[in-house]
Amino acid sequence: MKPAPTKGLQNSLDNSTYDFSALELKYGGFLVPSVKLVIGGRVIDATGVPLPTVSVDIDSGKAAGGASVVIEDMYDLENSKWLDNLLDTVKVGETLEIHAGYGTKKLIFYGYIDSVSVSYSGNALPSITFSGIDASGYLMNAVTSKYFENKTLSEAAKELLGQCVSKGYAKKLEFEDIPDIKIETVKQNMSDYDWLSLLAERSGVNFFVVQGVLIYKSVLSFTSPLITLNLGSSLLSFNRSVSLSEQVGKVVVNSLDKNGKPISGEASSSSLSGSGSEAADAAPEFNALVKSVAVAAVYTAEQCKRIAQNLFNKYSLQYVSGKGTCIGLPELIPGRYIKLGGMDKASNATYYIDKVTHSISASDGFTTEFTLKGAKSL
Repeated sequence: MKPAPTKGLQNSLDNSTYDFSALELKYGGFLVPSVKLVIGGRVIDATGVPLPTVSVDIDSGKAAGGASVVIEDMYDLENSKWLDNLLDTVKVGETLEIHAGYGTKKLIFYGYIDSVSVSYSGNALPSITFSGIDASGYLMNAVTSKYFENKTLSEAAKELLGQCVSKGYAKKLEFEDIPDIKIETVKQNMSDYDWLSLLAERSGVNFFVVQGVLIYKSVLSFTSPLITLNLGSSLLSFNRSVSLSEQVGKVVVNSLDKNGKPISGEASSSSLSGSGSEAADAAPEFNALVKSVAVAAVYTAEQCKRIAQNLFNKYSLQYVSGKGTCIGLPELIPGRYIKLGGMDKASNATYYIDKVTHSISASDGFTTEFTLKGAKSL
């Protein structure tokens, strides 16, 4: 069954700033986690039964967002049947929404069910396990050849992404137009997702899905923190690493203009904001490391320079990495920044949120894990 768009979803990347104390008040001290599932438009509210086990991954990198759900306490042993015809509801291809919170719930996942399994045992309660994937999953499976005549690469990307929305696999598209020339373009021997990812890297935009919204625009420049977390109160744990493994001193992009003349552009410092020093400042010998990249269908030195800067920024973001855990916060999403405090001077910083994992269960409650990146370090 083809997914159908669902009313009431947020229609853009959340640009709000949240206060932890205000959220604590809103959610009643984070004491009673709750989950609501919406499958094919049908609401399954777990308020009156033990919590299902739920895990949701939201990734701003090159991975699809996904969800896993296990339901064990909705089976009638005496009559050998699932309550509320649950097994008839959980079907491959149906839309899946997951809302989580503490009484008050917020959407944390929108996609479609891509696998379902049922388990029966004489030693345990029967269970239904199903997984969901966001719009990226559809784009990864779409391996077709496509010819774009007299269109910019941005127009070609917007056409593919728009089809994903019209088919109901995403709710909305947030798209940033990148000035480019009109050319004849052929996409073949790769999925829509891989092709769009290559274009995103070239154009300097981010490409990921959050709560049913396809994001195809630059989000790195909006550095206002989504929230501030402090160790000992709102931040449960944090690990931070600094590594030179992906760092270079310069990126040079080479191409040919429309007359076949060689052109190039380069970048040797990050354009990302933040406090501290870049990798080349900490290890000056890395200034001698040059990464050269040849690209096609780029006809001006200005375009070459833009691509070089985008690639340099990408490598720079691998310099600092971190992983943290906090009480379950439905508001936490990738594509935004987070400010951390209560630790040493270098760790107390603002980081880019690369990935978020929400985990909910009856035994462990609701926790949120996040993976962070940074281009500079004190």
